[in-house]
Order: sequence, then structure tokens, then C-alpha cells
Amino acid sequence: MFAIMVQIRRVYILILDDKIIDVWTNLKKLCADMREDDGVFPSYWTLARLSKEAKELGLLKVEAKDGKVYTIEIRFVR
Repeated sequence: MFAIMVQIRRVYILILDDKIIDVWTNLKKLCADMREDDGVFPSYWTLARLSKEAKELGLLKVEAKDGKVYTIEIRFVR
């Protein structure tokens, strides 16, 4: 079971205005890095509470405090 979990990983792609900002393998690290840069990005716990359906679709729309709308695309890679 562990071997299967290691083979399939999530990749979080952060997009703003149809431009890829960066790619992370950890949602918590993505949030920490973005909050460090501008301080207005939603916290990890805010994103963790988002609807299960949105996560299953692999697309999260997030609005920061400054009004910017980010898209987080979740892809599964081997």
C-alpha cells in the first residue's frame, strides 16, 4: 500500500491571471510561502476546510484579502 501511495503524488500548481506562479508538492508549504511573500494569501487551514467536491475536481478558486483570485490546480503525478 505504501508503495502505491509513494508512486502517486499530488502536485499543487498556483495560477494567477492564467500564469503559473509556482508548483508545490505540499499545500501547507504553498500557503506558507505565499503568506510570507504578501501576507494576504489564505491560511492552510482555510484551504483545508474547502469543500471536498472542489478538491476532488482538482481545482480550487481562492480569493486573497487584496482581491486577487488565485486558482490552485491539483494534479496527481507518478
